[in-house]
Amino acid sequence: MNKSELRIISLFFCLIFSMLFLLSCDNESKPQTGAVQFRIKIADNYGQAISRAPIDCEKLGISIIWAEIYDENGDALTSNNWDCSLHKGILEGVRVGSNRRLLVEGKNQDWEILFKGEKEGIEVFAGPDPVTVVDIELKPINAPANTPPEVIINSPPNNSIFSIGDVIHFVGNAHDNEDEELQDNSFVWISDKVGIIGKGRDFYLEIGPKMIGENIITLQVTDGSGLSGNSKINIIIPEIITNSIGMTFVLIPAGDFIMGSPENEIGRDEDESQHKVTISKSFYMQTTEVTQGQWKAVMEGNPSLFSNCGDDCPVEMVSWEDCQLFISKLNAMENHNLYRLPTEAEWEYSARAGTTTALPNGDITVTDCNYDSNLDKIGWYCYNSGSKTHPVAQKQANLWGLYDMHGNVWEWCSDWYDSYPSTVVIDPTGASTGPSRVIRGGDWNDDALYCRSAYRGYDSPSPRISSIGTRLVRIP
Repeated sequence: MNKSELRIISLFFCLIFSMLFLLSCDNESKPQTGAVQFRIKIADNYGQAISRAPIDCEKLGISIIWAEIYDENGDALTSNNWDCSLHKGILEGVRVGSNRRLLVEGKNQDWEILFKGEKEGIEVFAGPDPVTVVDIELKPINAPANTPPEVIINSPPNNSIFSIGDVIHFVGNAHDNEDEELQDNSFVWISDKVGIIGKGRDFYLEIGPKMIGENIITLQVTDGSGLSGNSKINIIIPEIITNSIGMTFVLIPAGDFIMGSPENEIGRDEDESQHKVTISKSFYMQTTEVTQGQWKAVMEGNPSLFSNCGDDCPVEMVSWEDCQLFISKLNAMENHNLYRLPTEAEWEYSARAGTTTALPNGDITVTDCNYDSNLDKIGWYCYNSGSKTHPVAQKQANLWGLYDMHGNVWEWCSDWYDSYPSTVVIDPTGASTGPSRVIRGGDWNDDALYCRSAYRGYDSPSPRISSIGTRLVRIP
C-alpha cells in the first residue's frame, strides 16, 4: 500500500470519528423529555364531585379542555387543547424535572374559562415510553359555593336556665340548599364542655355537675353531599339559683362523708356514732334559713316571736307540719314539685362542707355559753346573740356558701329521729316513723356544744317554738 492509499484511509477514519463526535455532542445538548397524562374530575367549591368521566359537557357548558405545564421557574413548557368529550389529555415533550405545575381549564365555545384546576409538584421522567399520570380536580371560577344546610335548634330557647339532674329535650331541624329536609342520622349534638353528647333530630340530655355555668350546645348537620352546617344555643346551669320569692340555693355536689363525731370531740353525745354516708346525687341547699319575708310571701302571715327583727331575720314559731304546708304552697306557686326539707344526712353533709372538725372552721373550745372564737365567727348562740335572732347571712359562710348553719335558729329536717346505723348507707332518710322529727344546728339561746355539726336535736312535729325555724332543699 503506497502513501496515497494510506492518506485516503486516514482521512476516511477521521471523517467517521468526526461525525460520531458531532452526533454525541448533539445528543448531549438536546434536553430529555417525557409526557404528562391527566384525568379530570369536575367538582364544586367544596370539593364534592359534580361530574366524573364521562363528563356531561353539554350540561356544564364546557366545549374545550385546555392544558399547560410550567417548570419550577414558572416558564411555560408546552400546552394543548382537546374536545371536552375526551375528558382527559396528554402533554408530550415535557422537559424532565421534579417540580412541574399543571394548569387545566374547562372553557366554553367562546374560550371563556368556566372551570379551573392546578396540580403542583409533578415529576416528569425520561425513558423509552415515559408517561406521568395525574388526576386533577377542576372547580368553578365564577359560580358561588354551594351553601351548607340551614340548621335550627327549635328547643330549648337560647339562654335557658336548668339545674343539675334536669333532663333537657333538644329538638333540631335542618334543610339542604334545595330545601329538602335532612335525615335524622345527619344530626350530631356537641357540648363545649363534655364533647359529643348524642345524635338524631330529637335528643335528651341529663345535666351533670360538669356542665355548671354556661354551655354552648352545637347541632352539627351534614347533608348528602358532605356539606356541614350548624346552629348553636347557650344553656345555663347556675351554681346558685334564686327563686321567685328571693330564696337562694347553692349547688351541693354529690359525695361521701363520715357522719357523726369522733369519740374525743368536745361535747360529744352518745347518739353521734360515726358511720360512712354516700350522698349519691347533687342537690341545692338554701343558702340561709327561711326568712320572715319569704314566709310571708307564701303564707301571707308571720308567726315569728321576733317579728320586729325584720323580714331578713329567720322565721320561727313554725312547726314541722307548718313547714310542710309552706313547701306545698311554694311548689304550687312555682308550678313544680322541687322543694322539700333536707334529710338529716344532707344537712350534716352541707354543714360540714368537706370538713371533719366540730365546726366547719375548726374545733370548739367551750361547751357552755362562753366565748368560742370559731363559733363566734359563724353563728349566733347564747354568748353573742343578745337573747334574740339576727338577720341571716351576717356571719361567715362555710366553704360551700351556706350561712347560719350553726346557731340563730334550729332547722327542721325531714327524718324521724332514731339511732344511727352501724353500716355504710346511701342517701339515708331516717326511721320510717317515730314520735320526734330531727332538728339541727342549735339556736340563739343555746350553749356552744349544741351548735356542732354532729349534734342531733329532735322535737315533736307539732309544737311551735321561737328557737326553731327551717331551711329548704331544691331538687335539681
